[in-house]
Amino acid sequence: MKKLLIKTLKAEGVLSHFYDMKQTTVLFLTMMAFFTVSCSSELHRNGTMSENFIVSQNQLFLTYENKGSRYILAVKLDPLGVKWEKKIASLSDNAVFRLYGDHIVCNCRKDEICFLSKETGNKTFSFQSSLVLEKGYKGLTVSESKVFSICEENEICAYDIDKEEKLWSYELDDENGDIVFDFMVADETLFFGTENRIYALSTENGDMLWKSEVLPGLKTYYPIGDTILVNYDVIDGLDIVSGESKWLEPYKGDRVRCVMDGLLVAESETHFNTLFVGNGVEIMNYKRAVSYTHLTLPTKRIV
Repeated sequence: MKKLLIKTLKAEGVLSHFYDMKQTTVLFLTMMAFFTVSCSSELHRNGTMSENFIVSQNQLFLTYENKGSRYILAVKLDPLGVKWEKKIASLSDNAVFRLYGDHIVCNCRKDEICFLSKETGNKTFSFQSSLVLEKGYKGLTVSESKVFSICEENEICAYDIDKEEKLWSYELDDENGDIVFDFMVADETLFFGTENRIYALSTENGDMLWKSEVLPGLKTYYPIGDTILVNYDVIDGLDIVSGESKWLEPYKGDRVRCVMDGLLVAESETHFNTLFVGNGVEIMNYKRAVSYTHLTLPTKRIV
């Protein structure tokens, strides 16, 4: 039990949520109560807890499975007690749920995504979708009371959560390819990425604003201000409005290490470079002390 608890905590990085010893202790007791074999315990469940859980505002949300059925359990941490419990779809062994504002988002049924009230567990909104929310899923985000999601197998749809209505849909075709990077919203634009392109849709009506040139080896992209920072075979900055390159020349590096205050630190095999995000101009560079690409670790233990 102890090993399972520690493994679960580490898996979700939940330790980063702890701000004081009281919260840490209460959460630990909650988890122990969940697994404790006690017929009189309000928190005890005869089931298997998944690694997906969230701590938010003195509440713990977790999922568990019992006899083939999956449930979301909401627990108040102080005072300790069950707040609500909801049966949801069991579509994958790696199923997850997400917290967006006041809503829990999950697959409540097959081909249906539901928004549940964080306070009561009641369904506030739902829509038909073939998307299965599981580890590593791509194709759903929420921004300013709107949800953008894969709906049918070849469509992206936008819904108004408060009005419970569909706003628009965009049909994907063979040219788009599979979506391999998650949705992002910035500057009233929805971005999604395939294996080697980035696409930009208007959040207002779903019209395509632009698609990038082919970006071989596309790894990541980040909307930052009026720039889309793109990491593919090189690192480049695209104009958020047109999708065209803004940089004087791409940076021939392996990856972006960090971004802060309009600057980025990029890494190549031999150097670290600090560049302006907006135009790619180099401010400084320094040689790496060790080339980790060619680092050989000792095969024998050093005492």
